Amino acid sequence: MARGLLLAMIVALLAAPSFAQAKRVALVIGNGAYVTAGRLVNAQNDMALVSTALKQAGFTTVTTRTDLSTQNFQKALREFQTQADGAEVALIYYAGHGIEAKGVNWLIPVDATLSDRSLQQTSADPQSIALSPVPLSGTSGPKASCATSCR
Repeated sequence: MARGLLLAMIVALLAAPSFAQAKRVALVIGNGAYVTAGRLVNAQNDMALVSTALKQAGFTTVTTRTDLSTQNFQKALREFQTQADGAEVALIYYAGHGIEAKGVNWLIPVDATLSDRSLQQTSADPQSIALSPVPLSGTSGPKASCATSCR
């Protein structure tokens, strides 16, 4: 319910008339097939719903990625940064496992091997991806990231 409400608010904001002709790009990720963590059956369903809603809201490019390994996750973010250059609006949506460490949200690739010890350390596992430094400096308008992660 909360995810639906959040998505509706984001789509309503970004579908406003002032953004009607703007270049709007989105990266939508659904990670569910984890190697060492529990499988998330709804991650790909959420990804599909969000992707469809963004296309209906007029996003010019909606890129979807599923079950990203560490290497493919980093590649997808680099490619999206290039795509977002010059965009008026850039949005990243993530459904999958995540953790928070010292106020930083970390997105977990499907091949990460997190242990209880790594979760107790001051930073996340080196295989995880920090949400906050996702670089979208070439985007002139709103930038948003939304993570519906299991912690």
